[in-house]
Formats: sequence, structure tokens, C-alpha cells
Amino acid sequence: MSLILYQIILCLTLVPSVASFMAQSEAHALLAWKRSLNSIQYQSYLDSWNNSVTSPCLWVGITCNKAHRVSEINLELVGLKGTLDNFSFQSFPHLTQLILSNNRIYGAIPSDIGFLYNLTILELSGNDISGTVPPSFTNLTNLARLDLSKNRISGEVDTLFSLFNNGISFIHLASNNLTGHLPSSIGRYANLEDLDLSYNQINGSIPGEIGELENLTILDLSNNILKGSIPHELTKLQNLIRLRVSNNQLTSPVPHLRILSLNELWMSRNRLDGPIPSELNELWNLSMLDLSNNLFNNSIPSWLSNLTFLTYLDLGGNQIDGYIPPEMGNLVYLRQLMLSKNKLSGPIPKSLSNLGNLQNLSLSNNQISGSIPSEIGNQLPNLLNMDLSSNQLDGEIPQTLGKCSKLNYLDLSTNNLSGPIPANFKNLNQLGKLNLSYNLLSGEVPFSSTDMPGLYSIDFSYNNFDIQFHPLTSFSPTAFIGNGRRNVSIAAIKHPSNLNIGKTEVAAFVVAVPVALTVFLVIVFAALVVISVLHKRPKKREEENEVLIEMRKADLFSVWNNDGKILFDDIVEATGNFDDLFCIGMGGNGSVYEAELPSGQVVAVKKFHPMEDESRLDDAGFMNEIPTLTRVRHRNIVKLYGFCSHPRCMLLVCEYMVRGSLADVLVNDERAMEFDWVKRADAIRGVASALSYMHHDCKPPIVHRDVSCGNVLFDANFKACISDFGMARLLNPDSSNETRVTGTFGYIAPELAYTMRVTEKCDVYSFGVVALEVIMGRYPGEFISTASHSSGGQSMKLKDVLDQRLPIPTDEVAKKIVVAMRVALACVRDNPKSRPTMQQVTIDLSTQNSLSIPDDPFSHDT
Repeated sequence: MSLILYQIILCLTLVPSVASFMAQSEAHALLAWKRSLNSIQYQSYLDSWNNSVTSPCLWVGITCNKAHRVSEINLELVGLKGTLDNFSFQSFPHLTQLILSNNRIYGAIPSDIGFLYNLTILELSGNDISGTVPPSFTNLTNLARLDLSKNRISGEVDTLFSLFNNGISFIHLASNNLTGHLPSSIGRYANLEDLDLSYNQINGSIPGEIGELENLTILDLSNNILKGSIPHELTKLQNLIRLRVSNNQLTSPVPHLRILSLNELWMSRNRLDGPIPSELNELWNLSMLDLSNNLFNNSIPSWLSNLTFLTYLDLGGNQIDGYIPPEMGNLVYLRQLMLSKNKLSGPIPKSLSNLGNLQNLSLSNNQISGSIPSEIGNQLPNLLNMDLSSNQLDGEIPQTLGKCSKLNYLDLSTNNLSGPIPANFKNLNQLGKLNLSYNLLSGEVPFSSTDMPGLYSIDFSYNNFDIQFHPLTSFSPTAFIGNGRRNVSIAAIKHPSNLNIGKTEVAAFVVAVPVALTVFLVIVFAALVVISVLHKRPKKREEENEVLIEMRKADLFSVWNNDGKILFDDIVEATGNFDDLFCIGMGGNGSVYEAELPSGQVVAVKKFHPMEDESRLDDAGFMNEIPTLTRVRHRNIVKLYGFCSHPRCMLLVCEYMVRGSLADVLVNDERAMEFDWVKRADAIRGVASALSYMHHDCKPPIVHRDVSCGNVLFDANFKACISDFGMARLLNPDSSNETRVTGTFGYIAPELAYTMRVTEKCDVYSFGVVALEVIMGRYPGEFISTASHSSGGQSMKLKDVLDQRLPIPTDEVAKKIVVAMRVALACVRDNPKSRPTMQQVTIDLSTQNSLSIPDDPFSHDT
């Protein structure tokens, strides 16, 4: 008896020792992995990971269970760079959550991950992980949530699915390099609620067995190579809320999708044809419907007005004809109405003025006629973007449009509009882009740049404006070209019968003869000018060739990519000697060209304009700056491959970003909708991470000086990257003597106006403006002014500030957006000392779980 008691006491004595030993084993494993990493961008974040703190339960990012064993590892967005090769998976048998999203982890997923038998959540999204998923995934029998999106994982998708346990409920594999076809066995994952396979290269058809996933609420198969028709078995998915099959090669017929729970239906960019399916009439809860860029024809059905909860409707890019039905005015919740690039005719119905929540109206590239209803300006106070270009509209621009104080984008170009620009347009102080070109407008421009501080793009060309003393001198003269010479209406040119000869044929003949003679002389003179230009062109080409020869001899060209040195001749040839045909963008200091090299690699080549002040093209200054910039390596900074320096030409060769700039994305409704809240939160964090790296990890620190919507670029997967970093210093090497404010108007920190001293806090302010622009979907100038000077009674609800083209975010995404808004507002404080550093910004954005967020954050004041 005493022997048994002794053994029990001995076991109880050993239990704490075993537990302590296991805890130390876990600590040693974590420290060994930390040492194996190439770098940790935020070293201070993992300061608690050291031998002096023996229990890992006290370390940042680590959670333990009641037995003091590591159960959760959450190191999202802390700048980890390295592989998982030295992560000792077998040391963590109690691990239930492993979250390493949005870092710089590369390499393959080790097969040892199969030792994590108790793992329920695995999130590795937003890294640079490659290779295939190891077969040992079959050991993860408790895995319920898997997110491997936004990596470079390859392999056949049907093979990958065979590795998952039947009880998995969440699978996100978007934005990878997956191929193959969807398996017919997909129906066995009965617990699946959220499936996102978008942005891969999956082919074949959508299997009918997908209809067996009765718990599915979100299905995203967009941006693949799927063919065939949409299976009618999808009707079984009665819990489905969001269905996305856009940007595939799907064909008709569209099945009878009687899914009453469906809230979002995205079917754009396929090969669907015929009339708009009448079966959609029964989707009463639908709030978002996108059928754009297909082959749908016939007229817009009046039954669409029965879908009274619609907030987003895009039928653009089809072959729809007929009138816009007046019943569209019944969709009172509509915020986005896009009907562009069709064959619509007739007038704009006045009933559209009933859409008091409308923010974006696009009717461009149709055959719509008549005048612009004045009711639109009076009753659409929330209008942000309006595009009525390339139609047959006539009459004057209604004065009431000047009351749309939130208007950010207005395009009325290529119509038959006449008369003056309404004087009250100067009240549109949120307007960023205004295009009135190719009309019959006349008079003077009734506003100046100071009246409209947000205006960054105008086009008044080919009208009858009096531009002798136009007040918009900050814009290029090309914005006013072709004025004062169009005295015959476009309608008369298109329809000569509209010209009334009347009773004065003889008088007309007397007038016509000298006019005809004048025209003849003008033509002769123009021909002589053309001949002269053609004669001089070889000489100009010879001069350009001399510059190229000089640049080759100068040996100042050095560009690298993965395959070795890129030859200067390759770039010249790829851009057609910098022909305008290859130009993809122009800025104040240069032009950007797309160049496909012989290797197949596509790069962006920035060619700086020659400057009058030759000292600003100093080779020594340029060469001293470039080595610092070429060493900059961050996943959210556009890669600089190399450079060319010559007294008569400077080039930079950079990574090509296929989706263009943030400004390009937000001004386009279709792109803005694709740029959803998850992508926006990631973009904000990515830009913050890049600036933190430049400020705190580069030696010497780099201040960008021009963070703006034009310098945030996106790759194919909407990864945000900062471009043109260091360009201000390259163009102005002696920045200590700078007497001119550098940057983009509207993004420049207010203190620069009187200090003329650039600091990291200037970048912080600019970042805050960009972050707010991402959240709001438009330039936030007025909002910043109101937020910094308002009293408590002038606050507004956060939901009213959000980009209304997207549904209000929910769950974890909502939390990320709320935190991003708080951080952005802190960044745009007037006092630079009260702004956070970019390092603190990045930490705040990555640790939102520790912040207090109300249950319904979007009903609270900003």
C-alpha cells in the first residue's frame, strides 16, 4: 500500500517538471525559428521573445492553453522574412491556430506541418509561398479554416482538394497559380461555408456536384478559365449569399437560380448572351447585380424595378438597346447604376432623379439623346461620379449640376452640349476630374484652380470657349486645344438635312466662294507644312540616334533582372525608340513606357523629361542616389531593376504593375467594386508597411515626399506597391536648399507651406490622405477639413463616409476598416508631432484584435 502511495506522490511531483520542460522545449523551438529568419522588419515587436522570459506564454503573438502549452501563434503583418524550413512543427502538438498572414515568408510549406494534428486554423495568406501543398496535409484532420490566398502556390486543384478533411468549413486559395479542374468529389465537403478559388488558372466546367454543398454561403470562382454553362444544381444552394463567376469563359443558358437568400450575383466578363434572364426576377433580396461585359441583348426589362433592394446594378458592355425604362426610378436604394457601352437610345428618364442615394451614374457610349434633366442636380445630393460621355445629348448643361457638392468625377464629353459652363460649378470643390471636350460649349471658364482645390484633371478641348485668359494656368495647354474654331453643330454635320438654306441662296453663294477659297489656301498651306515636317523628320531622327549612341558610349547604364543584364538596345527596341504608342502614363517629370523584353519580361521604363536647369540632371548626384534605391527590397515597393544616366536623358527601369494606380482603380466603378474591403484593408497595411520600412529599416532612411493616389500601384492581385520613392531627391539632389514644395497637391502636409522642411511626418500625413481615399473611394479633402475643425455636433456616421459602391463590411473585415479609419485620422492631424510614426501605424494595423471596437461600429461617429 505504501509503495503505491509513494508512486502516486512521485508522479505528482514529476508533472510540473514535465510541463516546465515541455514549455522550455516550445520556447527553444520558437527562438530557433526566430534566429533562422532573414529579417524581422519590426524587431521591437518580438523583443519579448528572449531567454530571459522563460515561458513563451508571456511572449507577444503567443497564446497558451490551461496546461501552459502553446495553442495559438498569431504573427500577422509583423515583417517576418524567411522560410518555414526551420520551424519545428513537431514541438507544438497542442497548436490549434497558426496565423502568419501578410509577411514575407517564402519557399514551400514543409511536410512536417502534418505534425500539427490539433490544428483548426491555418492562415498563411499574403506571403510569397511557392511549390505545392504537401501530402501530409491529410494528417490535419481537425482543420476547419484554411487561407493560403495571395501566394504563388501551384499544383492541380483537384489533387489539392483530396488532401482536405471532410469537415473543413472555410477554404480560401485565391490569387495563386493553381491549375486543373474542379473535382466532381467536391460535394463531400458538406460543412463548407466559404469557398474562394478566384484568380487562379482553373479550367474545365463547374461540376454539378457543387450543388451538394448546402451550407455554402459564399462561392467565388471568378477570374479563372472556366467554360461551359453554369450548372442548374446551384439552385440547391439555398443558403448562398454571394456568387461570383466573373471573368471566365462561361456561356448561356443562365439557369433558373431561385435562391432567395442570394444577396450578390457577379457574372461579368463571360460569354453569356440572349435577353437578360427573366428568372432573375425572383431574386428579391438581391442588392448587387453585375452582368456587364457579356453579349446580352434586347431591352432592359421593366421587371428589374421589382428588385427593390438593389444598391448596385451594372449592365454595361453588352448589346442592350431600346430606352432606359422609367421604372428604374423605383430602385430607391440604388447607389451605382452603370449602363455604359450599349446601344441605348432615347432620353435620360427624369425618374432617375428619384434615386436619392445614387452615387455613381454611368450612361456613356450609347445613343442617348435629348437634354440632361435638371432634376438630376436638384434631387441627387449624394452623386459622386457621373459619366454621360459619347452620346447625342444636346442643350445646355443644367445649372442644377452645380448643386452636386460631392461630385468627384464628371464627364460630359463628345456630345452636342452648347452654352456656357454654369457659374456655380466653382462650388464643386470636391471635383477631381472634369471632361467637357468635344461639345459646342462657349463663353469663359467661370472658376479657377483655387476655387476647386481637388481638381487634378481637366479637358475643355474642341469647344468654342474664350481661352485667351483662362484661369486654370496650372494645367497643360492641351486641355484647351481646338477652341474657337467649331461654329457648325455636330448634329448638322451628322445630318446635313438639318442645315436650312432658306431664301438667300444667292447671298449664301457670294459668301461661300471666298470661304471656299480660304479653305483651299489653308489646305495648300497645311500640305506645305506636312512636306516640310517630313523633310525635317530624318534630321530629328538622326539627332535622337546621336543621343542613343552617346548614351551607349557613356557606359552609365546598368540594369539587372533575374536573367542578368538587360541591354539598353532591348529597351529602345521594345519601346519603339520611346514611341507614344508604348506610352502608358505621363507625369510632371517624365513619361512611362511599357516594354516587353526579348526574354518575355514586361517592365515599366520611366524616361525623365529634359529640364531647363541642367544642374538638376547632375550625373554624380544621380549615381550617388541610385545604389541606395536599387538595394531597397520590400514586397510593397515597386522593384527598381536599374537605371541609365546621361546629361541628355535619364531612365529608370521598374517592375510593371498591370492594374495601374489607385486613382485609376477608384475612378472606375467596375475596378472599384473588384477592389473590395479585404483588398482595401490589405492595401492600406501594405502601403504602411512599405513606408515604415523606408523610414525605419533603410540606412539612411528614405522619405518618399510624394505619397499620393497616383503613386500607389497595383499588380494583378491588387497587391499595393509604392512607386517613385526617392524620385524627388533624384531630381533635386540639393534638397536642403529646396524653396519649392515637392509633392502632389492635396496630399502635401500643411506644415510644408511655412517650414519648407521635409520629414518622415510629411509622409505620414500623405499616407493618411491615401488611406482615407481608399476607405471613402474618393479624395477626402473636405472630410479632412471637417474632421480637423469640427465640433462634436458636426460628426458624421462612419457608414456614411465609406465608399458606397461596396456593401458595409462585416466581422473581421469591419474591424480592420474601423482601425484603418482611426489610424488614418491620427495621421492627418495638423500638428506633425501628434502624428504617429509609420512603424506605430503598422503595428496598430496588425494588432487590431487588442483594440476596443463597438458591436455596430458603422453606426457610430467618425
